[in-house]
Amino acid sequence: MNIISAPCVMVSSTYYDLRQIRTDLEQFIKSDLGYQPLLSEYSSFPVDPDKKTVENCKARVKEQADIMVLVIGGRYGHVDNRSKKSVTNLEYLSARIKGIPIYVFVDKKILVALPLWEKNPDGDFSSAVDNPQVFEFINEIRTKDKFWTFDFETAQDIIETLRLQLAHQMVQGLHLAQKLRVSPYSELLLSLSGKAFSLAVEQPSTWEYRLFAQVLSDEIDNCKELRCRFNDKLSLGKSENISLMDIQSWTNPRFHEIRRVVKALEYSLNISLQEAVGSPGQSGDVEHIVSVARFVGETYREALEWSLCIRRAAGQEEIEPVIDALALFPEDIIEKIESLGFPLLEKIEKALSAKTADNVPILNVNVSLKLAHTDEFDEAIKKLEDDLNSGKIELE
Repeated sequence: MNIISAPCVMVSSTYYDLRQIRTDLEQFIKSDLGYQPLLSEYSSFPVDPDKKTVENCKARVKEQADIMVLVIGGRYGHVDNRSKKSVTNLEYLSARIKGIPIYVFVDKKILVALPLWEKNPDGDFSSAVDNPQVFEFINEIRTKDKFWTFDFETAQDIIETLRLQLAHQMVQGLHLAQKLRVSPYSELLLSLSGKAFSLAVEQPSTWEYRLFAQVLSDEIDNCKELRCRFNDKLSLGKSENISLMDIQSWTNPRFHEIRRVVKALEYSLNISLQEAVGSPGQSGDVEHIVSVARFVGETYREALEWSLCIRRAAGQEEIEPVIDALALFPEDIIEKIESLGFPLLEKIEKALSAKTADNVPILNVNVSLKLAHTDEFDEAIKKLEDDLNSGKIELE
């Protein structure tokens, strides 16, 4: 039997200036709510001795946190040398990527000073913050990420606000659970990521394209390692030996394979997706949208794997330019698919945030795909043929 554990609440903040507030929050989360508190100064905070502080903190967000309570005081905190951001900032970014609820609390004195800093960012605000990056961090949260921020003076202010907000979260969760129980797509919905699940169940404005983009984005994320290998032109595995005489008979089937991928993608994006999202004014089909997004994700993976497979071919040194050019055929396919994931989602969200009653964003995804680097391939093949005919290259 699966045992469902209590939600894990991570408190993210600097330590020394907010020590007592962190202690009070730990007690509230553990004793009053019965949830699991996650704070770095407690022995219950899991640590991988092989990882640095920053990596440990980010890992805890990724692997354990269900909710984040972000408390911002006057200190910016330890700065990671690599990213030039504070540990608290990086924990916040990790929570954003994960998509968990984030409740942001900012010291009231700093919020009072914030408008003054915005007017005069070069001024001396050392009486309020130890580093102007505190203001920049708050500005990023409020202006760019558009998160609601609560002010506080004492730990009790945070506790009372959290008590209410988590109650709202519970009610929202109950409503989602009710919708899930009566949904004909229950099994499908449970296979989606949190963000995709919310879009499919709540169905906000332009949810159809947002759901497609989110599911596709999730599929693309699952191929990060393959994408890195494609970028680095690295491929391991059993090699296929190609002779100079067989180069044409070997490349022709490979060409048809990737053309098949192009045709399948164009059909799924230009026909199947349009059918799935429905006509303007009509609601889309959740199951069909998810199916199309996952199919596009599969073709994305296939294009990457196809390229890596091409790179495993071996033969005389003279055929390497042919292999290199052929392996880059999917480049346009890969970039076009990626543009329909997270970038499309950002574009939709931006349009929605700027819309008025008379300016509702209307989307139409129509994609034209092509094979990249075909000219380089043709030139490499022609040079190979010319060198063979002139005797410049000898058959081994």
